[in-house]
This record gives sequence, structure tokens and C-alpha cells, in this order.
Amino acid sequence: LVLRRLYRDFSDNIYHFLSRPNYEKKESRLIDDLSSLNLGTKQRKKIFHSIIWIMWLIVLLLYFLVSFVFWNWYCSWIIFIVGIVIQHIIKLVFDICEMREKNENIEDK
Repeated sequence: LVLRRLYRDFSDNIYHFLSRPNYEKKESRLIDDLSSLNLGTKQRKKIFHSIIWIMWLIVLLLYFLVSFVFWNWYCSWIIFIVGIVIQHIIKLVFDICEMREKNENIEDK
């Protein structure tokens, strides 16, 4: 009787786990790719600061290019505002990746 019950419970669990749908990733997104890297916080900060440094270098070069080529010194400062918006978007992407990684670590425990 006990063996029969154990067998039934065991077979029910096997069929339960076999019937669960598998998750397949349909498309790759930047946030999914960054969160799948499983980087430490120091590595993630280094990557973030490198990206921000390169972005501000491009913004500065774009500012001088637009200012000297078109002589639009009076309105080319708007490029810096766009740079600030882009920096916050990049920071948001990194924060979302960090939150997903923390949630996955909590779910694993």
C-alpha cells in the first residue's frame, strides 16, 4: 500500500514536469543580452563608465562639428541636453539588467 502510493506520487510528479511548457526566447533584446552576461557589479560599472565616456566624447565632437561647420553656436548647446537624455537611457538599461539579475538570484534561492 505504501509502495503503491509512493509510485503513484512519483509518476504524477514526472508527468507534471514533463507537461510544463518550455520557454523559448523569440527575439534577442539588448536588455536580455546584457542581463545574460552575469557580470559582477565592478565589471558592470566599468562597462557603464566606458560607454558613458565614449558617448560624451562623441557628443563633444558632434558639438564642435556642428558649431564650426554650420556656425550655429547659439543653438548647438542642445546637443548636450540630448547627451544627458542618452546617458539616462543607458543608465536605465543597466539598472533594469541589474534588477533582473537580482530577481533571478532571488528566484533561484
